[in-house]
Amino acid sequence: MEKKHAPIKGWVRVLIFIIPFFIVAGIFQVVGMKILGLNMTHQPESVEPFQALVLELCMLIGTLIVVGLLRRYIDKESFMSTGFYRFRSIKDGSIGFAIGAVIMILGFTCLIGLKEITWVGTQFDSLKIFQLIVFYIFVAIAEELAFRGY
Repeated sequence: MEKKHAPIKGWVRVLIFIIPFFIVAGIFQVVGMKILGLNMTHQPESVEPFQALVLELCMLIGTLIVVGLLRRYIDKESFMSTGFYRFRSIKDGSIGFAIGAVIMILGFTCLIGLKEITWVGTQFDSLKIFQLIVFYIFVAIAEELAFRGY
């Protein structure tokens, strides 16, 4: 007869994930800062889009490592069991994108209404826009991986 392990409780899973995540992601953030030539006292408000992109890539790599190791050695399941290998449909992706856009527009509108954002001017820079789009994709993948994978 095969032994079945009792499922790990939710709060225990969070602790099992969050402690290694802070350590590994912190190490990768420090590596990213060293690659960019930033010191630990660098103010986050003065980070350029490319620097934010590199730092988020380091966070994504840390997340991939932690989730991959925990899925393999704690859950005894493959990384593919997180569901990233399946492409759902264009309809699902479009709905998700639309909901995200509505949330961003509502939040932006509220912040303008509360005078937390002041509009100074517009300066179009296609490279920075591209870097920020890739940055947000990295953030979305890292968050989805962390919540879906663990």
